[in-house]
Amino acid sequence: MISLVFQQNDLDKYLDESYIYIYLEDNGEVDIMHYPDDMVKKVCVDYVVTPKQAIEYLYSKDLIDQEVAELLYWSDIDDYKKYVPVVKHIQDGNREIVEYADYYFFAKDEYEAADFMSRNAYFDYIYLEDVDAK
Repeated sequence: MISLVFQQNDLDKYLDESYIYIYLEDNGEVDIMHYPDDMVKKVCVDYVVTPKQAIEYLYSKDLIDQEVAELLYWSDIDDYKKYVPVVKHIQDGNREIVEYADYYFFAKDEYEAADFMSRNAYFDYIYLEDVDAK
């Protein structure tokens, strides 16, 4: 199966200078990530972990960062805000209809929030709303 993944995705070009992480999901989908050697080595040194642990950290970094940001938000530390994407916004006469996504996340400002959304391929939204600004 791994051989087939390499053949179908032309991963050979990454083998010399990168670590490749292949994650087989429960539903049968395959997630392929590659991390440059120097990035993995830096994480190994910074966190005193093995290359395998460094790759798992890099793979889960956004999730870990969100969990830390949520903890800081609820502890009122470091000015984190809670954002929710608006997926539908209609002005119907005097009535305003706003539909929100079913997920939220934490960031320090709108720029960081938008960056998080684009890094994680969330593009189906109109704008981000700071939940606490209401």
